[in-house]
Amino acid sequence: MMNQRDYSKFHFTTCDGGCEIFEIHRFSGDAYSNFEFSMWKPMCSDRPLGFKERLRWCWNILRTGIPWSDAIIISDTKAKKIANFILTEINKTKTRK
Repeated sequence: MMNQRDYSKFHFTTCDGGCEIFEIHRFSGDAYSNFEFSMWKPMCSDRPLGFKERLRWCWNILRTGIPWSDAIIISDTKAKKIANFILTEINKTKTRK
């Protein structure tokens, strides 16, 4: 259970190839401060997932335990956004302590 001093924030970036999603999860509390990086491969499509597709992907993850992909391609612009997110979150942590 998170207390009032715990903090959690997410940043998502899509692959320029259109398939993978790169997720950065920032979480911190009194005794810890970390980033978690995940790459997701839902499907190669620009359209949102429908309910049946989401359920199918959840079932696949539960059955195989493998929701992640292994590579992502991003533009310089997206890389800068990721870098800015990380630096901003690190600076926030320093000011909260």
